[in-house]
Amino acid sequence: MFILLEQEGLRDRMIRLAGEAQAGRTMQAVEDAAQGVSSFLLSQLIVNLIFGVVLGSALWLVGVPHAVLWGPVSALARFVPYVGPLAAAALIGAFAAAVDPGWTLMIWSLAVFVLLELPVANILEPTVYGHSSGIAPLGVIVAALFWGILWGPVGLLLSTPITLCLVVAGRHVRVLAPITILFGEAPGLQAGLRLYQRALSGAPGEIVAAARVYLRRSNFARYCDQIVLPGLALADADGRAGRIGSEQQSRVRLTIAAAASALGADKRHAGASRRRRSTSLIDANVGAHLHAVRQQRLGRSGGGREARIRRSCCASRWNRRMTRSSPTCWPSRCATKA
Repeated sequence: MFILLEQEGLRDRMIRLAGEAQAGRTMQAVEDAAQGVSSFLLSQLIVNLIFGVVLGSALWLVGVPHAVLWGPVSALARFVPYVGPLAAAALIGAFAAAVDPGWTLMIWSLAVFVLLELPVANILEPTVYGHSSGIAPLGVIVAALFWGILWGPVGLLLSTPITLCLVVAGRHVRVLAPITILFGEAPGLQAGLRLYQRALSGAPGEIVAAARVYLRRSNFARYCDQIVLPGLALADADGRAGRIGSEQQSRVRLTIAAAASALGADKRHAGASRRRRSTSLIDANVGAHLHAVRQQRLGRSGGGREARIRRSCCASRWNRRMTRSSPTCWPSRCATKA
């Protein structure tokens, strides 16, 4: 309550603590944290209200007296993660055992509660709270475990807001950046680096699946320019620096060739009159193969003169580099030459 009453003074103190030069960044961090906490609290309120309504209706159907009361009580108890639902279930079970001479009503009421609580607590809440607050679903669970062990029920109540503030602070404070990377909703990995990592792992299926998602909203030429070429440039840099060996370079080439073959044969993007062309993954020239697939998708005249020069440059540099077991070309040099 005192924090809410003194919010303006606390904000001014934070700005003074950060310094005049960091006033804009500090205000942006405060706004991001406030927006994230507000979204989380709103999502939590909506989920708990829906849970209370469904639980009250289910308890009324099984014959629990005063079911209208136990729905709101359970909704309020669920604001304390993990501990609150257990307390609500214990109260409902004890009340059902007290009003019914047998055990049937208690078993039915607890069964209804468990059937509703398990999917909500383990599937719905981490996903909804994570997306609404900007924290990964796994981060929500880890934060609840950490702050719950540290502070008990109070830590469970404040786990997500505190972690959210730390995640927001990590975007602006370098020391806290690992918290943002581990617990933030977006992993922050660039698309080219992700493709390179999957190529190193020898997983063409993952590359194809991600490419199909990308191609639903864009074209193959942009996919090559923004994802494939930057990823192969990283492979070229690692190969030049000796950070990857010849076996890994060969794995990258074969994986990219297999992914390009799968994308080229994809019926959803292939024309009705396209002729299929088999590609040997052992003797594959990745640059020429990418160039051929790209021409099939765009047509001979697609992309303009500058784009054709760039593709031809990249393909020719691939032909020269592949003889030296280098996995890629430098897109920046190709663009400069074009």
